[in-house]
Amino acid sequence: MRIVAYESARVTALFPLEEVIPLGGANGRELIPEVQSRYDFIKSTDIRTTSREEINKHGFTFEGGRFEFEGSTVNISDMAIYLDGIVVNAAKTDYAEAFIHDLINFTQKNFGFRDLASKPRFYFLSQIIVEFEKPLANLISKFSQLAKTINEQLSPIYGKLEPVDFARLDFELDKKSMPVGMTVPRVVIERRANIPFDKERYFCGAPMRTSGHIQFLEHVERALG
Repeated sequence: MRIVAYESARVTALFPLEEVIPLGGANGRELIPEVQSRYDFIKSTDIRTTSREEINKHGFTFEGGRFEFEGSTVNISDMAIYLDGIVVNAAKTDYAEAFIHDLINFTQKNFGFRDLASKPRFYFLSQIIVEFEKPLANLISKFSQLAKTINEQLSPIYGKLEPVDFARLDFELDKKSMPVGMTVPRVVIERRANIPFDKERYFCGAPMRTSGHIQFLEHVERALG
């Protein structure tokens, strides 16, 4: 398996913001520029022109930042701070998760933010583009027979067609087993659009850390035989 690109990754850390803000309050006019400067964000919420209603809806947002991670500079696509937590997007969940911890330490050290009274809940979303070395159709033992039947039925309608091929693998958690109000994205492996079939290139999405996502995809490839 070859990783073509780390499409995107999201880490959501849920905790009540009111538990960490200093009891005397936080000075947004001082805090936001300092956060923007530390992580080199090119854009952030302008609290002078943004209404409280809009901030409550969309959070304090920051876009186009950078962060030092294990000796290298990595990009932070964007971040939003809400009343109930933080959402960070980067290429890999490792980057976003480490960024959140660094941000928490930075605000505690420099602006008197308090330790978390509640253990934050972390949620992940990883999106990767990969190419498998073997056809993903190998996962289905009778695939060639099924594909032949599809072609036989479609050819009289649409004329001579190229053989059909495997397109998508999809896993979903039973919604009845999840807490009320919680939505967990599906685990998806979907053929990349407009790429020749012999490339075996797929978009892969999963609600897990990037490292765990890669392990899952490697397990899929081993299952191809």
